[in-house]
Amino acid sequence: MQPVTKTHWAFAAYVLATCLLACNNRHTDTNTEQIAREAMASDEAKDLTGTFTAGGKAYSGRVSTQLFVNGYFSVLSQDVSDNHPALMQLEFKDEASARTPGTFKIATPGYGRDLPKDAVTLTFDNSYTSDDDLPGGTLSVRKDGDNDVIVFDQITLREPVNKKTVIVSGKIPY
Repeated sequence: MQPVTKTHWAFAAYVLATCLLACNNRHTDTNTEQIAREAMASDEAKDLTGTFTAGGKAYSGRVSTQLFVNGYFSVLSQDVSDNHPALMQLEFKDEASARTPGTFKIATPGYGRDLPKDAVTLTFDNSYTSDDDLPGGTLSVRKDGDNDVIVFDQITLREPVNKKTVIVSGKIPY
């Protein structure tokens, strides 16, 4: 039998650390799944409807929220009443930011960009997006009883490929 060396101890420590990290990550995934299930149940219990316009056309749709792995918090309103479903998505730095009353800056979405707490991105129909270089409009979060409400008016969104724009406004409770 060979004597136990520092290499053996180092290897044993590495294996133990890997196992502990794997267990911890599995626990985190379970918590994330549980949080997502609780959020979906909360959305279903509230059964809220958001209204918005895009390019002069009015939409009305059920509201849901999402919490992403990176901590970003999203509010969605989806109109499925006709042959062209419309989706309005607003994304905040985190849920606390989304639930803090006040006025928000319009930001450009993007992979790897860090969204400031006082900013929000907007996406319409998964193709038109907000851009901090486009002309303004306003967006604020207000309290209305037990709900938070996003109110936005005259915000210009752009389709990145062909550069078409659309003006959006709306009121979405969550």
